[in-house]
Amino acid sequence: MCRTWRRGRCFARAERPVVLVRAPRPDEDARPVREPATTPSRRVVVGLDLGGPCDEVVQFAFDAAALRAAPLLVVHGWSPPAYYGAFGVAPEPDWPAVEAAESESLHEALLPWRAKYPGVDVVAEAVVGQPGHHLLDAATDASLVVIGRRSRTSRAVPPRIGHLAHAVLHHSPVPVAVVPHG
Repeated sequence: MCRTWRRGRCFARAERPVVLVRAPRPDEDARPVREPATTPSRRVVVGLDLGGPCDEVVQFAFDAAALRAAPLLVVHGWSPPAYYGAFGVAPEPDWPAVEAAESESLHEALLPWRAKYPGVDVVAEAVVGQPGHHLLDAATDASLVVIGRRSRTSRAVPPRIGHLAHAVLHHSPVPVAVVPHG
């Protein structure tokens, strides 16, 4: 057990996936540790950055969903590009087309994984805004949230977790898997 979990050092230094399972607070109703076999499994949620998708995180999420026989929700949070130039405002973009392009990019990124895991029911959402907020919203009825963490290669920079991992680790009501990659 790591004594410095509060600062994220365990997650930042780990070379393998680490899962944080938070103990229930005294004022919360404790969920049963094991659900009855007749209860369908709650979904697994994974955050995916299309700017640098990583196979380790996606594979961990698909494996977790397949193991639980649960649906997988893939959340890609994106922000609209800034259209303000030095000489004024650019014309308003075609937002439905931009949103459709993000959704299509997410769909294409998941095609090989859907083929590899045909038994996993996948729902993909490309949503505008901060990914952390969307992941925490999706976590309310999930069994696991999976996020990635970039591995540091330089010894000069101390390992740390990013702002997304920090937010999800501290506010998620369900277990969180932090998967190091690249």
